[in-house]
Amino acid sequence: MVALFKRKDLLQDAPSSPIFLMKFKKIPTVVSATSRSTTHGIEGFRFYLDALFHQALETGEKITMKSQFVMMVAFATVAATGFSAGTVTGKVNFTGKAPKAEVIKMNADPYCMKANAGKKVLNEDVEVNANKTLAGVFVYITDFKGTAPAAPATPLEFDQENCVYKPLVFGIRTGQGLKIVNSDSTLHNVHAMPKGNAGFNMGMATKGQSIEKKFTKAEKNIHIKCDVHGWMSAYGNVVDHPYFAVTDSKGEFTLKDVPPGEYTIEATHHKLGDKTAKVTVKEGATEKVDFTIGSALN
Repeated sequence: MVALFKRKDLLQDAPSSPIFLMKFKKIPTVVSATSRSTTHGIEGFRFYLDALFHQALETGEKITMKSQFVMMVAFATVAATGFSAGTVTGKVNFTGKAPKAEVIKMNADPYCMKANAGKKVLNEDVEVNANKTLAGVFVYITDFKGTAPAAPATPLEFDQENCVYKPLVFGIRTGQGLKIVNSDSTLHNVHAMPKGNAGFNMGMATKGQSIEKKFTKAEKNIHIKCDVHGWMSAYGNVVDHPYFAVTDSKGEFTLKDVPPGEYTIEATHHKLGDKTAKVTVKEGATEKVDFTIGSALN
Protein backbone atom coordinates (compact mmCIF):
# COMPACT_ATOMS: atom_id res chain seq x y z
CA MET A 1 0.00 0.00 0.00
CA VAL A 2 1.31 3.43 -0.88
CA ALA A 3 0.60 6.86 0.51
CA LEU A 4 1.03 10.25 -1.15
CA PHE A 5 3.35 12.66 0.62
CA LYS A 6 4.18 16.17 -0.43
CA ARG A 7 7.80 17.08 -0.63
CA LYS A 8 7.57 19.47 2.34
CA ASP A 9 6.71 16.48 4.55
CA LEU A 10 9.85 14.67 3.50
CA LEU A 11 12.05 17.71 3.77
CA GLN A 12 12.01 17.76 7.57
CA ASP A 13 15.07 15.52 7.59
CA ALA A 14 16.67 16.94 4.47
CA PRO A 15 19.89 18.97 4.31
CA SER A 16 19.38 22.74 4.26
CA SER A 17 21.31 23.41 1.06
CA PRO A 18 19.48 26.17 -0.90
CA ILE A 19 20.13 24.34 -4.17
CA PHE A 20 18.71 21.16 -2.69
CA LEU A 21 15.60 22.89 -1.37
CA MET A 22 14.93 24.90 -4.51
CA LYS A 23 14.93 21.76 -6.59
CA PHE A 24 12.81 19.60 -4.32
CA LYS A 25 10.52 21.78 -2.20
CA LYS A 26 7.51 21.58 -4.56
CA ILE A 27 7.81 18.03 -5.83
CA PRO A 28 5.03 15.57 -4.98
CA THR A 29 5.96 11.92 -5.02
CA VAL A 30 4.68 8.49 -4.14
CA VAL A 31 6.61 6.65 -1.46
CA SER A 32 5.91 3.45 0.40
CA ALA A 33 4.02 3.96 3.64
CA THR A 34 6.23 1.35 5.24
CA SER A 35 9.33 3.27 4.20
CA ARG A 36 8.30 6.64 5.62
CA SER A 37 10.05 6.01 8.93
CA THR A 38 13.38 5.40 7.23
CA THR A 39 13.72 8.86 5.64
CA HIS A 40 17.22 9.23 7.04
CA GLY A 41 20.75 9.10 5.72
CA ILE A 42 21.31 7.36 2.43
CA GLU A 43 17.81 5.82 2.54
CA GLY A 44 16.31 9.28 2.82
CA PHE A 45 18.50 10.59 0.04
CA ARG A 46 17.29 7.78 -2.19
CA PHE A 47 13.72 8.96 -1.60
CA TYR A 48 14.69 12.51 -2.56
CA LEU A 49 16.11 11.26 -5.85
CA ASP A 50 13.03 9.10 -6.39
CA ALA A 51 11.00 12.31 -6.29
CA LEU A 52 12.90 13.73 -9.22
CA PHE A 53 12.28 10.63 -11.29
CA HIS A 54 8.60 10.50 -10.31
CA GLN A 55 8.23 14.12 -11.39
CA ALA A 56 9.83 13.29 -14.72
CA LEU A 57 7.46 10.38 -15.21
CA GLU A 58 4.38 12.40 -14.25
CA THR A 59 5.15 15.54 -16.24
CA GLY A 60 7.20 14.16 -19.11
CA GLU A 61 10.06 16.44 -18.13
CA LYS A 62 13.48 15.25 -19.21
CA ILE A 63 16.13 14.73 -16.58
CA THR A 64 18.65 17.27 -17.79
CA MET A 65 22.36 17.61 -17.15
CA LYS A 66 21.45 20.42 -14.77
CA SER A 67 19.18 18.09 -12.80
CA GLN A 68 21.92 15.48 -12.64
CA PHE A 69 24.32 18.12 -11.35
CA VAL A 70 21.81 19.08 -8.65
CA MET A 71 21.61 15.45 -7.59
CA MET A 72 25.41 15.34 -7.29
CA VAL A 73 25.39 18.51 -5.18
CA ALA A 74 22.64 17.03 -3.00
CA PHE A 75 24.63 13.88 -2.43
CA ALA A 76 27.71 15.92 -1.50
CA THR A 77 25.56 17.92 0.93
CA VAL A 78 24.30 14.74 2.57
CA ALA A 79 27.86 13.50 3.02
CA ALA A 80 29.14 16.86 4.28
CA THR A 81 26.39 17.28 6.86
CA GLY A 82 27.01 13.87 8.39
CA PHE A 83 23.62 12.48 7.45
CA SER A 84 24.26 9.03 8.88
CA ALA A 85 23.07 6.06 10.87
CA GLY A 86 23.64 5.53 14.57
CA THR A 87 25.43 3.09 16.86
CA VAL A 88 24.37 1.08 19.89
CA THR A 89 27.03 -0.04 22.37
CA GLY A 90 26.94 -1.63 25.77
CA LYS A 91 27.85 -4.61 27.88
CA VAL A 92 26.22 -7.59 29.52
CA ASN A 93 26.87 -7.80 33.26
CA PHE A 94 26.72 -11.04 35.21
CA THR A 95 25.17 -11.36 38.63
CA GLY A 96 25.06 -14.30 41.00
CA LYS A 97 27.26 -17.30 41.51
CA ALA A 98 29.40 -18.19 38.50
CA PRO A 99 29.39 -21.87 37.57
CA LYS A 100 32.72 -23.63 37.88
CA ALA A 101 34.48 -23.94 34.55
CA GLU A 102 35.19 -27.65 34.28
CA VAL A 103 38.13 -29.12 32.38
CA ILE A 104 36.97 -31.13 29.37
CA LYS A 105 38.13 -34.73 29.38
CA MET A 106 39.03 -35.84 25.87
CA ASN A 107 40.18 -39.39 26.68
CA ALA A 108 37.70 -40.85 24.19
CA ASP A 109 39.76 -39.66 21.22
CA PRO A 110 43.59 -39.98 21.22
CA TYR A 111 43.81 -37.36 18.45
CA CYS A 112 41.97 -34.79 20.59
CA MET A 113 44.20 -35.57 23.59
CA LYS A 114 47.34 -35.10 21.52
CA ALA A 115 46.06 -31.91 19.86
CA ASN A 116 45.48 -30.39 23.30
CA ALA A 117 48.49 -31.84 25.13
CA GLY A 118 49.59 -29.58 27.97
CA LYS A 119 46.42 -27.49 27.80
CA LYS A 120 43.40 -27.24 30.03
CA VAL A 121 40.44 -26.90 27.69
CA LEU A 122 37.50 -25.58 29.70
CA ASN A 123 33.79 -25.96 29.18
CA GLU A 124 32.70 -22.44 28.22
CA ASP A 125 28.93 -22.89 28.16
CA VAL A 126 28.78 -20.01 30.64
CA GLU A 127 31.84 -17.79 30.26
CA VAL A 128 32.09 -15.18 33.03
CA ASN A 129 34.80 -12.61 32.38
CA ALA A 130 37.24 -11.22 34.95
CA ASN A 131 35.19 -7.99 35.14
CA LYS A 132 31.98 -9.88 36.02
CA THR A 133 30.50 -9.63 32.56
CA LEU A 134 29.40 -12.38 30.18
CA ALA A 135 31.08 -13.42 26.95
CA GLY A 136 29.15 -15.29 24.29
CA VAL A 137 25.88 -13.39 24.61
CA PHE A 138 24.10 -12.70 21.33
CA VAL A 139 22.75 -9.14 21.14
CA TYR A 140 20.44 -8.06 18.34
CA ILE A 141 17.49 -5.89 17.29
CA THR A 142 14.29 -7.93 17.51
CA ASP A 143 11.90 -5.61 15.68
CA PHE A 144 13.73 -4.09 12.72
CA LYS A 145 11.14 -3.29 10.03
CA GLY A 146 13.20 -1.43 7.46
CA THR A 147 14.92 -2.63 4.33
CA ALA A 148 18.12 -4.42 5.37
CA PRO A 149 21.26 -4.51 3.23
CA ALA A 150 21.76 -7.72 1.29
CA ALA A 151 23.31 -10.62 3.17
CA PRO A 152 27.08 -10.99 2.67
CA ALA A 153 28.11 -13.07 -0.33
CA THR A 154 31.03 -14.40 1.71
CA PRO A 155 30.06 -17.34 3.94
CA LEU A 156 30.67 -17.33 7.67
CA GLU A 157 33.31 -19.90 8.63
CA PHE A 158 32.50 -22.37 11.39
CA ASP A 159 35.50 -24.52 12.26
CA GLN A 160 36.22 -27.74 14.11
CA GLU A 161 39.73 -27.23 15.42
CA ASN A 162 41.53 -29.12 18.17
CA CYS A 163 38.21 -30.86 18.87
CA VAL A 164 36.24 -27.74 19.76
CA TYR A 165 33.92 -25.54 17.71
CA LYS A 166 35.08 -22.07 16.71
CA PRO A 167 33.24 -19.82 17.29
CA LEU A 168 31.16 -21.16 20.15
CA VAL A 169 28.46 -18.53 19.58
CA PHE A 170 27.85 -16.81 16.28
CA GLY A 171 25.38 -14.68 14.37
CA ILE A 172 24.60 -15.14 10.70
CA ARG A 173 22.21 -13.61 8.18
CA THR A 174 19.29 -15.48 6.69
CA GLY A 175 20.43 -16.88 3.36
CA GLN A 176 24.12 -16.36 4.11
CA GLY A 177 26.35 -19.36 3.64
CA LEU A 178 27.71 -21.18 6.68
CA LYS A 179 31.02 -22.78 5.68
CA ILE A 180 31.65 -25.70 8.02
CA VAL A 181 35.30 -26.76 8.09
CA ASN A 182 37.09 -29.72 9.65
CA SER A 183 40.62 -28.66 10.59
CA ASP A 184 41.26 -31.91 12.51
CA SER A 185 42.56 -35.27 11.36
CA THR A 186 39.75 -37.08 13.09
CA LEU A 187 36.09 -37.81 12.49
CA HIS A 188 33.66 -35.10 13.51
CA ASN A 189 29.91 -34.97 13.23
CA VAL A 190 28.02 -31.70 12.78
CA HIS A 191 24.49 -32.03 14.10
CA ALA A 192 22.39 -28.84 13.91
CA MET A 193 19.06 -28.93 15.74
CA PRO A 194 17.02 -25.84 14.86
CA LYS A 195 13.28 -25.54 15.54
CA GLY A 196 12.28 -23.30 12.64
CA ASN A 197 14.93 -24.15 10.04
CA ALA A 198 15.93 -27.38 8.35
CA GLY A 199 18.34 -29.35 10.50
CA PHE A 200 21.32 -31.34 9.30
CA ASN A 201 23.52 -34.12 10.61
CA MET A 202 26.75 -34.81 8.73
CA GLY A 203 29.93 -36.71 9.34
CA MET A 204 33.23 -35.05 8.39
CA ALA A 205 36.18 -37.43 8.46
CA THR A 206 38.90 -35.64 6.48
CA LYS A 207 41.13 -32.75 7.49
CA GLY A 208 40.43 -29.77 5.28
CA GLN A 209 36.96 -31.00 4.34
CA SER A 210 34.30 -28.30 4.11
CA ILE A 211 30.62 -28.12 3.37
CA GLU A 212 28.24 -25.20 3.14
CA LYS A 213 24.77 -24.86 4.61
CA LYS A 214 22.22 -22.04 4.89
CA PHE A 215 19.48 -21.10 7.32
CA THR A 216 16.50 -19.42 5.68
CA LYS A 217 14.52 -18.23 8.72
CA ALA A 218 15.36 -16.05 11.69
CA GLU A 219 15.99 -18.16 14.79
CA LYS A 220 18.04 -17.79 17.94
CA ASN A 221 20.19 -20.23 19.91
CA ILE A 222 20.32 -23.06 17.40
CA HIS A 223 22.20 -25.86 19.14
CA ILE A 224 24.96 -27.49 17.10
CA LYS A 225 26.70 -30.51 18.58
CA CYS A 226 29.09 -33.30 17.67
CA ASP A 227 27.69 -36.77 18.24
CA VAL A 228 31.22 -38.20 18.21
CA HIS A 229 32.64 -35.84 20.85
CA GLY A 230 29.99 -35.08 23.45
CA TRP A 231 31.73 -31.99 24.80
CA MET A 232 31.53 -30.14 21.47
CA SER A 233 28.65 -27.64 21.42
CA ALA A 234 28.00 -24.32 19.71
CA TYR A 235 25.04 -22.00 19.24
CA GLY A 236 24.04 -20.20 16.06
CA ASN A 237 21.73 -17.18 15.77
CA VAL A 238 20.07 -16.33 12.47
CA VAL A 239 18.74 -12.83 11.78
CA ASP A 240 17.40 -11.07 8.69
CA HIS A 241 19.42 -7.87 9.19
CA PRO A 242 23.03 -6.97 10.09
CA TYR A 243 22.35 -5.31 13.47
CA PHE A 244 23.73 -7.90 15.85
CA ALA A 245 26.88 -8.78 17.79
CA VAL A 246 28.33 -11.30 20.24
CA THR A 247 29.78 -10.04 23.52
CA ASP A 248 33.54 -10.30 23.86
CA SER A 249 36.03 -10.98 26.68
CA LYS A 250 34.96 -7.71 28.34
CA GLY A 251 31.26 -8.41 27.93
CA GLU A 252 30.98 -5.61 25.38
CA PHE A 253 29.08 -5.35 22.10
CA THR A 254 28.56 -2.82 19.31
CA LEU A 255 25.75 -2.62 16.78
CA LYS A 256 26.95 -0.48 13.89
CA ASP A 257 25.20 1.52 11.15
CA VAL A 258 21.75 1.25 12.72
CA PRO A 259 19.10 3.37 10.95
CA PRO A 260 17.52 5.97 13.24
CA GLY A 261 14.39 4.75 14.99
CA GLU A 262 12.95 3.09 18.08
CA TYR A 263 13.94 -0.53 18.66
CA THR A 264 13.88 -3.41 21.08
CA ILE A 265 17.33 -4.86 21.77
CA GLU A 266 17.60 -8.39 23.13
CA ALA A 267 20.56 -10.02 24.84
CA THR A 268 20.11 -13.79 24.69
CA HIS A 269 22.26 -16.46 26.30
CA HIS A 270 21.77 -20.11 25.38
CA LYS A 271 21.90 -21.20 29.04
CA LEU A 272 20.94 -18.17 31.12
CA GLY A 273 18.01 -16.72 29.17
CA ASP A 274 17.09 -13.36 27.67
CA LYS A 275 16.88 -9.70 28.63
CA THR A 276 15.42 -6.87 26.54
CA ALA A 277 15.66 -3.09 26.49
CA LYS A 278 14.16 -0.25 24.47
CA VAL A 279 16.44 2.18 22.67
CA THR A 280 15.95 5.22 20.45
CA VAL A 281 18.72 5.49 17.88
CA LYS A 282 19.40 9.01 16.66
CA GLU A 283 21.13 10.02 13.49
CA GLY A 284 24.91 10.02 13.89
CA ALA A 285 24.68 9.34 17.65
CA THR A 286 25.87 6.51 19.88
CA GLU A 287 23.39 5.06 22.36
CA LYS A 288 24.49 2.98 25.36
CA VAL A 289 22.48 -0.01 26.57
CA ASP A 290 23.64 -2.35 29.35
CA PHE A 291 22.08 -5.63 30.46
CA THR A 292 22.36 -7.77 33.55
CA ILE A 293 21.84 -11.52 33.35
CA GLY A 294 21.81 -13.71 36.43
CA SER A 295 23.07 -17.20 36.99
CA ALA A 296 20.69 -20.13 37.17
CA LEU A 297 22.60 -21.04 40.35
CA ASN A 298 21.21 -18.02 42.27
